[in-house]
Amino acid sequence: MFLNALNKTVDKVIDNRSFAMQGKSYTPPTSLDTLFGGCTLGSQYGYSWLSAMASINYYSNIAPIAKSVNTVAKEFASIQPVLRNKKTNEYIREFELKTPASRVLKLLENPSDDVTGSEFKRESCSFEYITGNNFWVITSLTKDSEPINLEIAKPQDINISYASDGKPAQYNWNFADKNLMFVRENGGYRYFAQRNGLTYEIWHSRNFNPKSSTGNQWGLSPLNPIYMEIEQYMASNVHNLSLLNKGARPSGILLLEGMDDAQYERAKEQMRNCYQGADNAGNVLMFEGTGQKDFKQISISPKDMDFAELKKMVGDSIYNVLDIPLPFVSSENMTLNNYGEAKYILYDLNVLPFSDKLYEELTNFLLLRYKDGEKYELTYIEQEIPALQVRYNQEVERLIKTGVLTYDEARELLGYNPLNEGGNIIYQPLNLVPVGSTVETKSVRNYTKKDRFINIMEEKGFSSDEIKPYLDKFYKE
Repeated sequence: MFLNALNKTVDKVIDNRSFAMQGKSYTPPTSLDTLFGGCTLGSQYGYSWLSAMASINYYSNIAPIAKSVNTVAKEFASIQPVLRNKKTNEYIREFELKTPASRVLKLLENPSDDVTGSEFKRESCSFEYITGNNFWVITSLTKDSEPINLEIAKPQDINISYASDGKPAQYNWNFADKNLMFVRENGGYRYFAQRNGLTYEIWHSRNFNPKSSTGNQWGLSPLNPIYMEIEQYMASNVHNLSLLNKGARPSGILLLEGMDDAQYERAKEQMRNCYQGADNAGNVLMFEGTGQKDFKQISISPKDMDFAELKKMVGDSIYNVLDIPLPFVSSENMTLNNYGEAKYILYDLNVLPFSDKLYEELTNFLLLRYKDGEKYELTYIEQEIPALQVRYNQEVERLIKTGVLTYDEARELLGYNPLNEGGNIIYQPLNLVPVGSTVETKSVRNYTKKDRFINIMEEKGFSSDEIKPYLDKFYKE
């Protein structure tokens, strides 16, 4: 009976936790010891990187991972793409008739009938952050005409076949009513499919993978380096939940009498398979036979094992590896002051580098289909990002105070019109004196005021002869 229960547990674990590895379909272990024996990722499955489906399952079940991905994706979705002229460095923020390439901004604003621009950006960020891979598909009339639609193909729905040179020969997209085979064109880097008179092209954006080689072009999931931390987090959750559900803690010494060697070995196997491990925490011990049996509880409890501290430690480790500042996600580390700084760190380490990569990929994929598209690139304007405007304004203020910028130059940077007059003058404090002098020196003090007085009078249109009487009156030694 206990073997039947164990097999059900095995099936449940396999169903809920997908460990299929890239490039190889998952085969359940034939030995129960293999599954419960704590084998490492590489030795158990022969590969050492997570598949797209395994990474997505982790995202769906592990709170720190979901929090990290959702945080970055939400911030990235708030960034508006613009078109930059590579030669003049001018920005185009919305579609304009005189610039055909600016139609790409309309495409990104509404990629398809059922996906908004914000949803597209959020999903693109999430898939690459979770799986290390992004697949975009455009629909058009011909191979080089402007796109009609822009879609995201989920990484778990993509299968890659490789050519003799080790590069992808074709991408197969199987999802719902879509079953498209994208074939490489003339040994190049573009992959097309045809269906119902329309042309489809796929683009693969991927993370760096140190184990990438010929015959393996998948990006490495950011979750791969924290595989062991994720497993610890899952095990602690399963253990605690099992204790709460079953209300028992068989942790102690079991005394058995009147058992022969075969019965004793069977009891040991039952203990190992049915009562050890996080998923079996709390199971009640049951044995058959007429001999005396006694169980002595040992004072090891969840508090002693400190699963709460383990979860916190593992959660912090996940946040650190994924470059999520702790004050941004943890109330224990959050204060009114460091929350704002944490958001800047999040952008500097995470959001902005990802934005650079994604918009570079979209530039290479989309703009070649637009007239004069090679003259432009998709990017963003950092000072217009809402979360960074306070920091940008503080930097402009600092440059004004240090005399680097005039008021008009600062107003231009902040999007305001110049002043009617006086906006191009750099003002300095009156107490600034040459090195080696002090403000107490009368000649220096008079020189500073006198020089400023002369400048003001000249700006008002007074000639030198008209200014001289005033100098003699107010600035005599």
